Amino acid sequence: MLRKIESWLKKNLKKKEEAKIQRGLQIQNHIVDINGTDYYFGKGSITDIPDIVNVEEEVYDKKAAWDRERFLNDLKKHKNSLYMVIRKADELIAFVGCYISRDSKNCHVENIAVLPKFQNRGLGYFLLTMVIRRARLMKLRSVSVETRLSNIKAQDLNRDLGFIQVGIDPDYYNDGEDAVVMKLDLSKQKVAPNNFGR
Repeated sequence: MLRKIESWLKKNLKKKEEAKIQRGLQIQNHIVDINGTDYYFGKGSITDIPDIVNVEEEVYDKKAAWDRERFLNDLKKHKNSLYMVIRKADELIAFVGCYISRDSKNCHVENIAVLPKFQNRGLGYFLLTMVIRRARLMKLRSVSVETRLSNIKAQDLNRDLGFIQVGIDPDYYNDGEDAVVMKLDLSKQKVAPNNFGR
């Protein structure tokens, strides 16, 4: 009898956890004000892939780590992936893609990019803040991200949001550069700030 009750409780808990994750994956498309400018913010979908690839190629000078197929595979796993996009008029100008691990209760930022002509306006900061808020809504324990060892600006932005360095991943990038592994413990920081100044 006790085993049946334990099994029922475990199953019920899993259902509740899954419901929280599903709520966190649902995003209403809407207008957002970032540093006095209106942008369109919404959930990324398979139809956004050509624009996402374009942003990736412009940011990484045609040497993007991810191609159309990789984004397609990621977005098809909609139960485990969270993509958010920012548009100005009809142009997709920024995006973030995350993988949700139910086992480790971690939201891993796999990819984030802002078109060069829209950088330094707080869009990357805004997207990471939205990732943190979504992870909290899903009752996850942490958010993790890798950045290039040479990308001090991205590391500083992450630190501003409460991330700490937890390691170095050698030869992580295609060109052999190491990655700085950073993690945010969601139990330690209560609210992601709204300072979108970066």
